[in-house]
Amino acid sequence: MSDPFDDRLRSRLERLTAAIPVAPLETPATGRITRRRPFRVVLAAAAMVVLISLGATAAILELNRPSAQAGAFAEGGPLHCSGVDQLTPVDAQRWIAAHGLTARWQREDRSTGDSTTTSDPPDQGVIIDALALDPTTVLILVDLGRTEPLPARPCP
Repeated sequence: MSDPFDDRLRSRLERLTAAIPVAPLETPATGRITRRRPFRVVLAAAAMVVLISLGATAAILELNRPSAQAGAFAEGGPLHCSGVDQLTPVDAQRWIAAHGLTARWQREDRSTGDSTTTSDPPDQGVIIDALALDPTTVLILVDLGRTEPLPARPCP
């Protein structure tokens, strides 16, 4: 079955790919055919990586539970065994700030397909995952449509 949110991300990726200018082939003095890669192509490739990452986020949301791959809640991560995933975003912000960390908030709204990032926590939703952007900054993913926290993560 097709997911409309995932289809919309795939469509944006296809439009972006189609918009990438392809540099003409040139034959330098060596006689070999080369292709120039202008900065716009590199920038467009980076944009595709971002879109693919959004697709991965959509897949995580679809499965209703983030993978246990490396993240801020994983063993060794800055939020491991913190219980932050069981807090409201506003309470989590207080905990994060009290422990010397900075949070960025990614709000995932499956009803509209929107994904926005802010420095302020949303006043609704449930924390579904977190990524460590650097040693002192975490990106907290919040599903705005949820009202109950996911099951607590195991903590040895």
